[in-house]
Amino acid sequence: MIAILKQIVLSSCVLLLAGCAAQRYQPAPLIPAKTASGLESRNLADPGLRAYEEKNAGHAIASWPQKTWSLGELSLAAFYFRPTLDAARAHVAEAEAAVTTAGARPNPTLSVAPGVPSPYLMNVDFSIPIDGRETATPCADCSEPGTSCSI
Repeated sequence: MIAILKQIVLSSCVLLLAGCAAQRYQPAPLIPAKTASGLESRNLADPGLRAYEEKNAGHAIASWPQKTWSLGELSLAAFYFRPTLDAARAHVAEAEAAVTTAGARPNPTLSVAPGVPSPYLMNVDFSIPIDGRETATPCADCSEPGTSCSI
């Protein structure tokens, strides 16, 4: 009995450690020269800036780069090149992915537990959620701002 218990504990530890070893750390070194060259390469002749200006100004721009800039156009250029907005865009993409995930169907589950009269009997439970609303995660309707949840 004790030998079986030791074997179960040992195999559980091995499986847990194998799960931790499945993900490897990917170092991403910071290269100051690359970051500096990326910042220095920004200029007002950027074609991406032209598309951004046209999209947000609501009209086509005749000549590019412009010879004179208005305050509104320079403000849009500052928004385009601002690095904190890149982080905000990443957060928006993350929130959109969370909405997509919330709308996904839940996976079926399989659980194995020791039996009630004897620990040598095993209970196997396989469940397929039909609606998925019994879980604690919010649905896609609840995650949209300004909407009411139907749960």
